[in-house]
Amino acid sequence: MTAIGIATTEDRKESLERTLESLIDQKAVIYVHADYPEQEKRSNVIWVHIDNRLGDARKFYSYCMNEGKHETWLFCDDDLIYPKDYVSTCEAHALNRDAVFSFHGRSIKERPLKWPKVSYYRNSRIEGFRCLGEVKKFHQVAPNGTLGTGVMFFRSGVLNLTWDMFKSKNMADIWLAKFAIEQGKDMVVCPHKEGWINHIYNKKNIFEYSQFNDEEQTKLYNSIK
Repeated sequence: MTAIGIATTEDRKESLERTLESLIDQKAVIYVHADYPEQEKRSNVIWVHIDNRLGDARKFYSYCMNEGKHETWLFCDDDLIYPKDYVSTCEAHALNRDAVFSFHGRSIKERPLKWPKVSYYRNSRIEGFRCLGEVKKFHQVAPNGTLGTGVMFFRSGVLNLTWDMFKSKNMADIWLAKFAIEQGKDMVVCPHKEGWINHIYNKKNIFEYSQFNDEEQTKLYNSIK
C-alpha cells in the first residue's frame, strides 16, 4: 500500500484538517508527524509524535525509520489541498522508474553559487515549475536544481535515507536534492494542470522567512557533490 508523510505543528491544525480531508479517501496510509498529541482517530491515519527540531524534514521521518511495507511514498504539506486522483497519479508516474518525482521544482545555476551576489532563494533560479501552475511536460532538474518536497514522491528504496542525515531545520528541499544527486538519481518535475493542486493560506511560510536570509541554504546547496 502507498504511504504519505506529512509534517505539521499545533498552530496549523485547521489547514492540516483540510489537507487530510483531501487525502483521506484515497488508498494510502497517512503518517502525520506532529509536535502535539494525537487528534481524532481515523483508520488510515497514524500519528507520530516528534519535536519540531528539524521542521519540514519531519515528513520523511517514517520513511527513514522504515515504517511498514509500502511500495510508494508520497510527501505532502499541511497547507495544500490535493486532487482526488493524486495518489493514483503519483503511483502511475513512479511505477518501475528509479527516480525522485515532484510537481514543483526549479533548475538552478551551476554550483558554487557566489553568495551574497548569487544566493539560493533570490537569484539562482534559471527556470521554475510551480505545483499551483501548469507544467506541460516532464522536466529533469538534476544535477543543478531542487524539487518541492510537499508534492514529492518515489518508490520505496529509491533513496537511501536515515534520520541522522538531516542536519538543519526547514531546508528539506535542498537536503533531498543533495541526497538524490549524490546517490545518482534523476529528479523529475511531472506535468499537471493549473489548479490541480490548491494552496491554503497560512502564516509566513519557509520561503517568506528565508528569502532575504539564505546564506545557510546557499552553503548547503553548494555542498552537493
